[in-house]
Amino acid sequence: MQEKSDGELLRKYADEANEAAFREIVTRHADMVYASALRQVRSPELARDIAQTVFADLVRKAPSLGSTLAESASLVGWLYRGTRFAAHTQLRDNRRRQARERQAMENLTSETATEWERIGPVLDEAMADLSDEDREALLLRFFKNHDFRAIGVALGVSDDTAQKRVSRALERLRAEFNRRGVTTTAVALAAAVSTNAVSVGPVGLAATLSTAALTGTTLTTAATATATKAIAMTTLQKTIIAVALTAAVGVGIYEARQASRLRTQLEMLQQQQPPATEQNQQLTKDRDDALRQLAALRDENEHLNRNTAELAKLRGEVGRLRGEVAQFNQMQERNKLPTQDGYNERMPVMSAAMKMLVNAMNRFARENNGQYPTNLNQLEPGRLGWISLNAPGGDIGLDSFEVVNGGAVKDALSKTFLVRESTSHRNPDGRWERFYASSVGSVERIQSNDDNFDAWERLHMVLPVSSK
Repeated sequence: MQEKSDGELLRKYADEANEAAFREIVTRHADMVYASALRQVRSPELARDIAQTVFADLVRKAPSLGSTLAESASLVGWLYRGTRFAAHTQLRDNRRRQARERQAMENLTSETATEWERIGPVLDEAMADLSDEDREALLLRFFKNHDFRAIGVALGVSDDTAQKRVSRALERLRAEFNRRGVTTTAVALAAAVSTNAVSVGPVGLAATLSTAALTGTTLTTAATATATKAIAMTTLQKTIIAVALTAAVGVGIYEARQASRLRTQLEMLQQQQPPATEQNQQLTKDRDDALRQLAALRDENEHLNRNTAELAKLRGEVGRLRGEVAQFNQMQERNKLPTQDGYNERMPVMSAAMKMLVNAMNRFARENNGQYPTNLNQLEPGRLGWISLNAPGGDIGLDSFEVVNGGAVKDALSKTFLVRESTSHRNPDGRWERFYASSVGSVERIQSNDDNFDAWERLHMVLPVSSK
């Protein structure tokens, strides 16, 4: 069954007083509203208050907004603007202090600050200066992670138009950052925003916001002052009420068992980790963080019983932990040192395979007006002269290599490297190495202590590296 749009849910709430429809809206957007508020006020308590204010305002304006909103429209833009306005009001008295802090953050050099540390402090200010159309497109793409089809439906345009609108909006956002002295690229900006812009809100946030907002609709005019005092409760009182609400229903036993099983897997992996390297130390830290989160999750489960919102959060935690287990296994396999015998078998096979590829690429160029292929998939498998794709010494197939120079033959020098190994590997001594093959069929094995071959490639690559 197709998921209802925000516009349909809001109209259902406005026309039928359907609280389930309103709770679905809050569940969809609570994290985005909370994260946006938190970025601006830098206080979890104030961010929760702002989120509650925004959704309470949505309850009050539901009848008028529902009658004007398109049936397929999204509320993400309206909620984002409301959050921005509420946060701006909250911060009027200390904006000078925030401006000084923001200026100090902007002055950090790129060597000492990550992309997000430079972008995050001024993201909402830059977003506020965009047009409503550009801001809506960026919110749907990078804050809600919608694909272009979903964005097109929400904005009432085609998929291609939605993609172009997002690209233009991203470039305008980058220009806003440049105007504020924060230099970045569109690619880096998109990656930083999509990864960090929306953080997971506190436990039970959506349930608390829905209840608080919907409760406000039943207040009479005479009771407005009492409701205002309730919103101004202390942090401790709000915490007690949030726990009481979530404790009413709790989480399911099945997801708890899944989390326990994944925790056992992580503990087993702890006994199998390879000798300590910088990469393994980071993996160990990530694993320990995951174990601590599981322990915290177990403690929360002791106080909760069958809460729908918590059940969805636990499912997400289980999926994330599955990904961490898979990533840990993959990194363990990559860091495993090969045996000397296996390494000795792999060396001549790799060299012979690369020479065959270079011969095939030169043959391709002769048959295609002196142009090398830009992708190995353009080569005909039957003409590669390959004896076996699963050769002794490891699985060495066509996907084990990639084209690095796919230009014209006349532009290639005798030492231009045409092909390289797709990924680097470790030798029995623990060093990283990668194979490269030139246009004349010579094969070179380059070694590195830190799995970084950029410096060598800049000195030896004559043509720009093409996409795989």
